[in-house]
Amino acid sequence: MADSKELEVPSESDIAGLDRLFTNTEYSQYTVQVGAFSVDVLYSNAACTDHDLTGQIPWPGATILSHFIISEQGQALLKGKSVMELGSGVGICGLLASQLCQDVVLTDHNELVVDLLNQNVQLNPPSEESAHTKTLATVCYEWGAPWPHSHQQLKPEEGFDVILGSDIIYSCSTVPLIMKSVSSLLKKSGAFVLAYISRWKVVDDALKSELDSYKERGWRVESLDVHSLICEAKVPPHGFLYLVRPPD
Repeated sequence: MADSKELEVPSESDIAGLDRLFTNTEYSQYTVQVGAFSVDVLYSNAACTDHDLTGQIPWPGATILSHFIISEQGQALLKGKSVMELGSGVGICGLLASQLCQDVVLTDHNELVVDLLNQNVQLNPPSEESAHTKTLATVCYEWGAPWPHSHQQLKPEEGFDVILGSDIIYSCSTVPLIMKSVSSLLKKSGAFVLAYISRWKVVDDALKSELDSYKERGWRVESLDVHSLICEAKVPPHGFLYLVRPPD
């Protein structure tokens, strides 16, 4: 039986302990409650410090994005739409979105993490309330790369209505790759929702520079008020939420 808890994440000091330098595939099952919504997920309590496997645990950005998803604005944006999540990790945000959307594709670039995603998809079959969901799938996808030909049927011809991302920007090099994926896979009338945690000024500057360059090309970038979504005590430190849209 799964433990029940509100969405919580391990502290980053816990994650980075030297005693966790191994590939851990022993997962515990939890029922994660976000407002009136809940998902059942497996995740590790001691993730590998290999950056490729950080998707085995929830991260603080998921708290921000999950609360946006269940907000009035988030539900209006997502309801009945096609959605793709970049760097899904354990899949909490994408699985929450699947309770509102028509088609949801969860992605990660590491096959071991995609295996975990597949297990979590199996734990969350469509309910009567989310019976309108036609697709809930997982894809191994590398940021900045073309969409995998073997999964072409999962990508709408005009692109996804919404692309989600939480805590996926952790180095300067990831910023242009993520935006390259967004610009090539997002529908022209779509939206990219990014939950970002500021940790290093150099990465903050890289993200700002990249978003500024997109604004110069007509993209619209809106910073949303995180504190309006989450009670003060649960707001991750240095957390931001961006809504990024292509040119009209």
